[in-house]
Amino acid sequence: MAGLRGGTGRNRPHARRAEPGAVRRYLSPELGKKRLGKLTARDVRLALTRIRETCQCCRNGWDEAREVARCCSLKGGECCHDRLSPRMVQFLHAVLRNALQAAVREEIIPRNVAKLVTVSAPKYDVNRGLTVDQARDVLKAAEGERLYALYVLALCLGLRRGELLGLRWENIEILSCRACLGEGGTPNGDPCEHCEETGVGSAILEVAQTLQRVGGELRFVPPKTANSKRTVPLPALCVDALCNHMVRQEDERADAWPHWKDHGLVFPSRLGTPMEPDNLRRRSLATATSKSR
Repeated sequence: MAGLRGGTGRNRPHARRAEPGAVRRYLSPELGKKRLGKLTARDVRLALTRIRETCQCCRNGWDEAREVARCCSLKGGECCHDRLSPRMVQFLHAVLRNALQAAVREEIIPRNVAKLVTVSAPKYDVNRGLTVDQARDVLKAAEGERLYALYVLALCLGLRRGELLGLRWENIEILSCRACLGEGGTPNGDPCEHCEETGVGSAILEVAQTLQRVGGELRFVPPKTANSKRTVPLPALCVDALCNHMVRQEDERADAWPHWKDHGLVFPSRLGTPMEPDNLRRRSLATATSKSR
């Protein structure tokens, strides 16, 4: 079944790399000797069922390869039931379905029988996120950090890493309070009741792009889904953090001049260029480790 090498995950390099191994290890042993023209939906369903229910330790002889056997290879031992995850079975079905669809387009087979087979979708535990106390501990640990405002936005707004690193100043709008003209108080010295003395009438943030590594290069791409492109209001905590961050960034720009390359980013590197996402992850881990000592 040469058609099994057809693709899935066209925009996902990691998925493309996994396909040959998935075909060789799982699909070819089950369906490799079957002629494409005689493949039926029943064949696909039974093959996926066998793949899903077979213990991989028994199938691949993993226990036999150990210096000391502890499950499947023991005399009278019990099977460890090391089965593939529902997500992996779903991925194998997608590889097969897309490969057969390529054969349909080439008019090698009249229809895609894999489309007639359904597989169970994986179920994930609900991530409850941080508690209020945990969020406060994170912000306390990040106080004084260069990217403190990034942590504030991540905790308060739930923005993803790529959305934060792709955020531009033009995507943020902070309007002065009309009642006090941004002064935080009335002419006679009384506090402004409309803005609670902040001087800010309204503030919004628009998620319009995300920073991702595509084809080995950092690129600004549209959000993954239509719902991901959104406008969210900014609470006072976020506004204060962003204003302080803007002042800090002006100092960084002055210190880095003339090497600063302005991209209008809220959270760039120290030279104004887009920040490598993995560098942000490593920096966050380093911050958390140093503060916990």
